Amino acid sequence: MTETRTTPNEAVGSGEALAREMAAPLAVLLAASTVGETRLPPGLAPARAAALATALGADSAADPARDGGMVIAGRGPGGLREPAAPLDLCGLPALVGPVCGLLAGQAVTAMVLVGTVPPGLSAVLEASGARVVAPGAGAHGPLAIAGRDAPMAQDRSDRPDDPPELAMAALCIGLTAPGETRGLLPPALAALAVDLFGAFGVPVAVTPQGARLCVAVTGQTETTPAALPDGWPALPAWAAAAPRPLTIAVDGPAAAGKGTLARTLADRLGLAYLDTGLLYRATGMAVRAAGGDPDNPGDAEAAARALDPTAIEPDALRGEDAGDAASRVAAIPAVRAALLDQQRAFARQPPAGARGAVLDGRDIGSVVCPDAPVKLFVTASVETRAKRRVLELRQRGQEGIESRVLQDMKARDARDSARGVAPLVPADDAVVLDTSDLDRDGALFGALALAGARLRAGPQGMGGPHTS
Repeated sequence: MTETRTTPNEAVGSGEALAREMAAPLAVLLAASTVGETRLPPGLAPARAAALATALGADSAADPARDGGMVIAGRGPGGLREPAAPLDLCGLPALVGPVCGLLAGQAVTAMVLVGTVPPGLSAVLEASGARVVAPGAGAHGPLAIAGRDAPMAQDRSDRPDDPPELAMAALCIGLTAPGETRGLLPPALAALAVDLFGAFGVPVAVTPQGARLCVAVTGQTETTPAALPDGWPALPAWAAAAPRPLTIAVDGPAAAGKGTLARTLADRLGLAYLDTGLLYRATGMAVRAAGGDPDNPGDAEAAARALDPTAIEPDALRGEDAGDAASRVAAIPAVRAALLDQQRAFARQPPAGARGAVLDGRDIGSVVCPDAPVKLFVTASVETRAKRRVLELRQRGQEGIESRVLQDMKARDARDSARGVAPLVPADDAVVLDTSDLDRDGALFGALALAGARLRAGPQGMGGPHTS
């Protein structure tokens, strides 16, 4: 029924290979363009990225407070040095867009050696007001860039086919551009951008847009030094800096993917995990096993109060019968009251010393943990959810007829949304993640991006249900 995750694990998701390639060098270069000392964890600063930072005038040294760590003393806007030699990005194609974007947003002139110039990059740089001399799309460099102070912001949120490198170039320009810059990124790259830009004090907002996320940055005259934690980027900086215990509430309808997402989110962040739905499933099936009626308040309350959470067998509670029984007992106030204390205690004191907890259910954000700093409402179209449930049943060797599952799911949605006690609706301050177009990894990174943006925004950024 419960699992404890104490070591953040790395996952592979949509766009993660590109995010991995960009993460460390981009952190180093942001540090170089920020006044003050940025502290990087052991092993984060690759030699070529450190050389690029040095060429722009930044100083680097070992971090005396962290064995193997590095301190980069950046020069900030107006303080960057024009490199005496071309910046060599040959063999680093993922960095061409972000590095050129950072240069375009600074008052420096630089030559950049690239293997090939990504199609459309020159247009993105020139749209910011930078002057560019390029050898032509697809041709070998060098690329000459004359950046400018206060570059022009761009809105590329209407370009679903934008290569991620171009969107990142525009967002890197937007770090110093007055106003808001928007770009569409795959989920893993969006999660990186939200965490890294936010760590340097740049306001970031996120809106899911199909299989991508629209990331919006508000430019700053100066960024602030960051302190990235050990384990970054697998462990986001926003999660490491969050007050303990960190509670993440995950709600949503059946088969939207909230259970899988909550488990993988707990794995990633090193948090304890509680599937609260199993409490209701176990209660409902206990009523039926005793010959009672799940709609009968007396039968249901007695089963809830007699429930032993440590004796729950999750695999025996995954069928449609258990889901139907859970939906019925969950509508009874006495049942919810009997199980509420167990759930709140788990959030207040996560087991095994975990830094926090992820709870998934149907009223976590609205009733169980109304003060949770991160609330996700995970949903998908009912047709998508029915297809997922049929596939899940067949993988277990059970019969699943899609039309019947769809009908049952619509009936359960109506019952859960209309019940008088804790109806299935997003909390007012929840962020909504539609997983209809996302696979498991895309949903994970989308949730990381949304959670990071929400936690950094704090209470003042709330008031909705929101998508950012």
